[in-house]
Amino acid sequence: MSGLANTKSSDKEIIILRSSKDHLGNARHHAYRCKQPPATCCNILRTGGCYVTGMNDHRIKLSLIVLIAANLVPLVGVFAYGWNASVLVFLYWMENLIVGSFNILRIATAKPEEQGGGHALKLFLIPFFCIHFGIFCAVHGSFLVSIVGIPPQLEGVVPADIGISSLFLPSLATSIAKALTRLPQNWVSWTVLALVVSHGFAFIQGFILGHEFEHTSPAKVMFSPYIRIVILHIAILATGMAVHSLGSPAVLLAIIVVLKVIAESVLYLRFQRG
Repeated sequence: MSGLANTKSSDKEIIILRSSKDHLGNARHHAYRCKQPPATCCNILRTGGCYVTGMNDHRIKLSLIVLIAANLVPLVGVFAYGWNASVLVFLYWMENLIVGSFNILRIATAKPEEQGGGHALKLFLIPFFCIHFGIFCAVHGSFLVSIVGIPPQLEGVVPADIGISSLFLPSLATSIAKALTRLPQNWVSWTVLALVVSHGFAFIQGFILGHEFEHTSPAKVMFSPYIRIVILHIAILATGMAVHSLGSPAVLLAIIVVLKVIAESVLYLRFQRG
């Protein structure tokens, strides 16, 4: 690998993945950093099965900045518009719907495994995800409605009765469209828009332009949002309920927002760095 170290450096660094097989025929993957065009890096390795994967540091930093900025928008609602804890937990519930909606696009564009059913598998995975993730979010939303009630800022946006008809993810996702129709007078709508832009930017910048779709399977993509929800939103829900019982002081709400920013950043960097 000395050839990589002696090549002329460029401003942008990419990560390449070399695929090979051992003496038993098992696939082996080795990641290398390279500051050359993809074709040049692969020529240096002098091997087949070499392709670009992941994002360079510039893309990662840019996506991280957008993520942090979007997640700080709720602070304006807390201090300028007197939001309480129920507004925050419902906004973060709606963010799950945003994540799920973009995950449908990820499943649709992910490169299928050669022996895993090909693109035809997506015809099963996408409807299955819409139903399964929809049920997951519907149960979560019903719990919030029964415990804290729908805040005035989100009346007419979040369905008051999350029944069987709302178990399908696209049905729940209409809440996002309803929130955006209240622009520009409602700061909740601006927050929802910021989250849509943040996750949309991550999808285009990382998954598409960063070539993530080339080295992850549709099945793996389908399960990725659940990890985020379990780790992040259970903690938010627990702390949000505690703060709600204390009268939702602005300082404590701001702490929840900041902690979520930190947690989102850590999860994002951990995912990008593998």
